[in-house]
Amino acid sequence: MRRVSLLLATTLATLACTGLGADSAEPSGPEIATFIADTDRLSDGGTVTFTALVTDPQGTGDVAGGTLTDAEGGDTYGIFENDGENWELTLSWDDIGGVRSLDFDSEDKRTFEAIFVDNSGGESAPATVAVTFHCDGEPSCGGACIDFTTDAANCGGCGVQCEAYEAYNSSQKEESGPTCSAGQCVVAADCSNDLQRTCKTFCTKEGYSGCPDLGDQQIGLIFSADPDVCSGDPSTYIKINSCEQDLSDAADVYGYEHMACLCLP
Repeated sequence: MRRVSLLLATTLATLACTGLGADSAEPSGPEIATFIADTDRLSDGGTVTFTALVTDPQGTGDVAGGTLTDAEGGDTYGIFENDGENWELTLSWDDIGGVRSLDFDSEDKRTFEAIFVDNSGGESAPATVAVTFHCDGEPSCGGACIDFTTDAANCGGCGVQCEAYEAYNSSQKEESGPTCSAGQCVVAADCSNDLQRTCKTFCTKEGYSGCPDLGDQQIGLIFSADPDVCSGDPSTYIKINSCEQDLSDAADVYGYEHMACLCLP
């Protein structure tokens, strides 16, 4: 019995000296030493490269590969490739949006998670890095940067579609648009024989919220047709190219009876 006790004591002492006890076991799988992204902010059209330095108890040659996933949803973005020293994966804005759509009002911060495995079946602890997606303060709809103030397919919000309208262009009414101005869909107000000095005052009088700023685009017409009703093709006319264009002389000097403008609802 004494011999067994001495043998057990000797064995425990040896394990303690050599570090082979259970609490000092070597890691069995790969370890991610570093995990970084080459940018922490990305906009439409850009790319981001994720780089990982991975070690393994059996040597780096035992590392079989790794995947990049969405830390929130768990979807996979791609598989890392080995360049001889590091593991890398490059993704574009569209690649990332194709996994989980990039839709936001100002920006979207996402956390990416990397996990590596080795040929022995060992798996690393996850490593994460965050990237913020943005459109320079503008929103993103369906994975594309959008200007809500001018985009007729997303006017004032994602999916708000403006409709085409018929407006007096020159000698007759023509279909135009759809057009978005200041986040509102442009509409064609009915022709009126109650002439106003500007399209701005015309729109207000007709009950609209305002007059659209369309740059150099024509926004109205003041013209001569049937003196009693707004019908028939204009025979003579003046194009209106801004909300503030003064039309006071048109009626007094040239005898125009009607006007029509584009307005904001």
